Amino acid sequence: MSAVVAFQTRPEAGQPISLHMRRALGQLHAGALYRAAGYWRSRAFPEEPVRDATVKSLESRGLVLMQEYEGLYQVRRACVVITPAGRRLYREQGGRRSTLTAPPVAAEAVLREVEMALAVLDQESQGLARELAQIGNRRHDANRKMAEAQTRLTAVEERLAKLERARQSLDARRVDLRALVAEASERLGATLAEARSC
Repeated sequence: MSAVVAFQTRPEAGQPISLHMRRALGQLHAGALYRAAGYWRSRAFPEEPVRDATVKSLESRGLVLMQEYEGLYQVRRACVVITPAGRRLYREQGGRRSTLTAPPVAAEAVLREVEMALAVLDQESQGLARELAQIGNRRHDANRKMAEAQTRLTAVEERLAKLERARQSLDARRVDLRALVAEASERLGATLAEARSC
C-alpha cells in the first residue's frame, strides 16, 4: 500500500454542529472513518454509521480531512480523519470520547484492507460450503437411486432365476411326459397286436 494522501479542505469555523456531527467527531477520536455499505463507519464503532452529508458538512468546516490511500489490488480508497480543529471543538463541547487515541491511519488502513480480504474469503468459503453441500445432496440422491436400482435388479434376477427353475421343471416334466406317452404307445401297440392275433 502506498502513503496516505490528504485532500484539501476549506475550514469554516464558528458554526454550531449537530448531534450527528458531534457523534461522528467522537468516533473519529477512536480512528478514521471508512466507507462501507453506503455509510462511513469507524472500525472501533462499526454499529454507528455516519452519513455522507454529515461527513461533507464536517469537512466543509475543516473539522475532518478526507484522505486517499491505495488498498488491495491497487484500488484507490478514501478515509476521513479528524483535524486538530475537530479535536479541539469536540473537547470544548465535553465529548466523552475526547480521551481516546486513534491509531495511525496507515496501520488502520492496512487492518481495514485485511478485514475486507477476510470478508471476501469468508464469502467464497461459504459459497464453496454451499456448493459442497449441494454436491453431497446430489451424491446422496444418486446413492439412494443406485440402491433402489440395485434392489430392483436383485428382484429381477430373483424372478429370472425362479422362471429358469420353472422352465427346467417344465422341461423335466415334458421329458417324463414323452416317456409316459412312449410307454403308453408301446402298451397300446402291444394290446392292439394281441387283439389282432386273437
